[in-house]
Order: sequence, then structure tokens, then C-alpha cells
Amino acid sequence: MENNEQETQHKEAPSRILPEDAPALADWIEEELGDTELAEFLRAHQEKAGLLTNGESILPRTVFDVVEDLVDVKPALAQEFVYTLDQQHVFPELSYQKGVGNVAAEEITDAVRERKFIVAQDRISFREGEVDVGEVDRSSVRAANIALSQLREKYGLPQFTVPIEAVRIIFGTDDVFVHESGKPLSASFSSMLQSAHFQDDSTIKQRQNNIFHEFTHFHSYGSFQLDHMEDGGSATREYRVGLKVRARQKEGLPTATYLEPLNEAVTEETANRLCRDIPEDDPDLGMLAKEGHAFSKYITEEYPEMLTDGNLRPYWITHGKTKENGDVPIFSSYAEERNVMFDMFKMIYDRNPKLFGDKSPEEAEEHLFEMLQKAMFTGNILPFGRLFNDTFGRGKFREFGHLQTVEEQQRFIEAL
Repeated sequence: MENNEQETQHKEAPSRILPEDAPALADWIEEELGDTELAEFLRAHQEKAGLLTNGESILPRTVFDVVEDLVDVKPALAQEFVYTLDQQHVFPELSYQKGVGNVAAEEITDAVRERKFIVAQDRISFREGEVDVGEVDRSSVRAANIALSQLREKYGLPQFTVPIEAVRIIFGTDDVFVHESGKPLSASFSSMLQSAHFQDDSTIKQRQNNIFHEFTHFHSYGSFQLDHMEDGGSATREYRVGLKVRARQKEGLPTATYLEPLNEAVTEETANRLCRDIPEDDPDLGMLAKEGHAFSKYITEEYPEMLTDGNLRPYWITHGKTKENGDVPIFSSYAEERNVMFDMFKMIYDRNPKLFGDKSPEEAEEHLFEMLQKAMFTGNILPFGRLFNDTFGRGKFREFGHLQTVEEQQRFIEAL
């Protein structure tokens, strides 16, 4: 992690617990934890000893139960055990690039390890209403990981893959489908639990776009904040996801969020483009691609005024209704947020065309979008912020970023 790569010294961990270690381990579990049932099971089934280090169940217990028991009796040993599990790559890889806070580097390292433990524990739990991930959704997961890894490579980032265990498809209502503002969601990404949630009652095509959208959040830059609490403990909170920034937590003050509408605009635009680029002869998703291309062509031909007046892009429209049934069409998600983004691009070009040399308005728009997309993946928003301030005046991008709603941002752009 950036500026926090100091490593705590530990003795070298064994590669794994072997069957011949079972008797001594059983004695220790019985003496230290008082778990006679687990100890007797290990003595009778020494070949099962290795399960303790990979999260599988022994009786009704997992490695997580053992660690939690250890915390109560020997916290230092629990920490050492978690370190050993982490060294054996039992825990999942996290998407975070950085931890922040007025704490020592070793505390950041420990917080990352603790977060891995929590994420791993959550991934073997069952959420009410959860259903199996179907084959089409699995294909979308694979395609999204491949496409987003290619984008990460383009921006100089290491490869990252969201595992299928991080995907939760849920039937019925759930609090994960409600934004903190109260707005209902069809899907969501939890950076703290490193999981993506999708509604079971959405169509396959809608869920495909949702998977690409939430996976874009997953692959984007991420960081957390670590704070000391009054009781002597510590707490981790989300700090950055892509362009979105949560204000550093201050006691007694509400937490503000900056640039969230813009982050959703860049995320949805990225997801739409990646869905659009799935070839129609793809063996797994080709039919969905063909349907999506045909529907987008239909909307382009039947509602050209909506594409221009609404500032929408015709290449991938996720869902909608036809003229035949008299309904007004529903276009892509986050349309208002994307409208603000494209209006902003147009205004930057109109006000400061010399920045773009001989680029056409369309080429300038693409250049600006790639600047924001790169910032979303790398976490470096400064180049775009400088360009914005050079165009509209010092401090203007900060003013824009502090606006909390897309309506406020639209009015701000129109008034520049």
C-alpha cells in the first residue's frame, strides 16, 4: 500500500497444518479453548486437520470460529493465526489500493488483514433470499472481469479479478438495494465487504449491465480510512471508490460525499461501452449482444430527438419500451448524471478549444472522458481538476465536487 508498506516482523509461517499435527493441535484446542468435541473429532480424523486453514467446516465450525474464540482467550495468538492464514493466501485479495488515517503504518497493515478476515467470513455466509448464480450471469462475470482487466492494464494497473463468491443475487427486498439517500437501487457494490449485490427479479439483460456497472466500481481505485475510537479500539470506513470521495470522518460531524454523481456517470458510461463491445458471435453472451445492438438501433431510429435533446449515446441502451404500446421509452441508467458529464465536456471544449489542438468536438469529448476514466481507475483526479480550473477559474472544480445532487451540478454547469 502506498506509503504504508512497512512490514511487521513475524516468524516464517508453516505452509499448512498436516495430518501429523492433528494430535498436538487437538490437545491445544481442548486445553486452551475447552472445545472437547472439536478436539476429539481431530484425534479421530487426523486427515481433516488441513480444513482448519482453508475456511471449510469441521463439525459446525470454521476457521473463523476458532479465531473468534482465540480473541477472547489469547488475542496475540489470534493475531498470529490470522497472519499465518493470510500468508497462506487463505483470505481473498481486496480491491483497496490504500489505507489512510493518522495511525502508524503497522496499524494500516493490520487493518487490511482484519478486513480480509471479515470479507472471507462474509463470503461463506448465507444472506436471506440469496439464490444461485446462473450460467448466463457467470458468463457476464467472466466477460466483465476480462474487459475491466484490459482497461486496468491500459492505465498501468495490475490485474485484478472479482471472484464469483463476491457476487450475491438476492430474491426480494433487502437493505443493500437502498442507497444511503433512500433512493432504491437495482444493484449495489459494498467496498467494505467487497461484494456486489443484484436483484433476482431483473431481466438477464438488465442484470448483465448491472454486473458490468458494479464490477467497474469493484475494479476502480479504492481506499479506506482507519480511525482510533474513544474506547481505545479502531474502526475502518470507506474513503474512496473511483472518483467518489467521502470526507474524512470528524467526530460529531456528518460525513459528506463528493463527486458521487460524476463517478456514477463515468462508471455507467464505461459499463455501457463494454457491453456494446461484446461480439454478437460470442458463444456465451452473443444473443444478448445481438438483442442489445438491435434495440439500441431501434431507439436511435424511432426517437432521434431524445438522443440529441437528452444527450444520450445510441450505442448501448439497456432497456426501454416500444412505441407500439404507447409508453414513453426508458433509456439507460444514470442518464441525468451522464447528461451533466457530457454537458461539462462540451462547455470545456467551447470555452477552451486551444487545449485540444486540432481535435474535433467528438474527439475532445472522448479525450475528456478518458481523462476521467483513468482518474476513476488510478485515483488521480488532479489532471482533470487542473484542466477544469484552467477553463472556468481557480477553485471551480472543488465547488463542483462539493455539490451533493445531480440537479445542483446541472445548474452549476449551466451557470459557468
